[in-house]
Amino acid sequence: MSSVDALDPCARVRATCAKVAQRARQVTVDADAVARFVDALGDDDVARLKRGCRGFDDGAHHGDVRGDDEAMAMFTLCVDAINFCFWPDHDDGVEEGLEYEHLTRGWRNAHAGDWTVLTCERLQTMSGPDLRAILNWPRPLPDEETRARLIREVGDGLAKSFGGSCAEFVRAANGSAVRLVELLLKHFPGFRDEVHANGDDVFFYKRAQIFVGDLWGGFRGQGLGSFHDIEALTMFADYRVPVTLREQGILHYDDALLTKIVNKEEIPANSAEEVEIRACTVMAVEAIRESFAKKHGERVSSIVIDWYLWERGEGKRKTSVEPHHRTRTTFY
Repeated sequence: MSSVDALDPCARVRATCAKVAQRARQVTVDADAVARFVDALGDDDVARLKRGCRGFDDGAHHGDVRGDDEAMAMFTLCVDAINFCFWPDHDDGVEEGLEYEHLTRGWRNAHAGDWTVLTCERLQTMSGPDLRAILNWPRPLPDEETRARLIREVGDGLAKSFGGSCAEFVRAANGSAVRLVELLLKHFPGFRDEVHANGDDVFFYKRAQIFVGDLWGGFRGQGLGSFHDIEALTMFADYRVPVTLREQGILHYDDALLTKIVNKEEIPANSAEEVEIRACTVMAVEAIRESFAKKHGERVSSIVIDWYLWERGEGKRKTSVEPHHRTRTTFY
């Protein structure tokens, strides 16, 4: 067993991303820009970050469903099972492309009309057209059959090991965010966000970690969303946060990579470029976390910083000068 294998999944993310960032050639993290960013945070922003999940309880990140803990947990798992790769819908020139909020609104509204859509039995038989109907989407979803397969995987995994109950699945982690990530990776292969690049294994676990973060936020840190080690999670390496970090001068791309992104050229999944973008994004947020703790005397969770950066990016989505990188993947 290697030293990395002996680490818990969140520690594996930090360790392997740090290694990628240290030798990255096309993406770099500007430490001075990190310090400037933290210094420029207003009092309201600092207070909000310190409040943790309760600073982000306005529905921007976490949907809500009417029902018991089981319904809310299953809702969160279903959303995060298919929470990836929305951009191809936009690039097809349609008037409105699929977004994260369409997932949350679709599952929430479908459950309000028929509570059985969030039962294990329904998930196990999910087809592409079924999922499209649940989301009330007017045309085939991007990667529709893949998304339907991942929903079936959720149903099958819960039925096989947890009596069909997502709440029981969450309780099996005994209040540990890290353990819940481990259980996700063990029982649901679609969450295994791992790559082999330049001779090394690199781990991100974006959707696995975001599920835990969404539970924490959705339950306001109580009940099924209470985790004693929530700060162990890293940020969720995806498309939006790197754009925000570049606009703040924290991330820098070399000319060749920047040209590809500006021209909306596809960056292959698991390529050196894509892995460097994601790994350096993780480490940039870790650097912000350390700088914040040094300045304000309090360590905040990396996922709260992620939510804050994501929200800033979403607010400028239609006006941002630079597009996000484009990679076809099921992991983000």
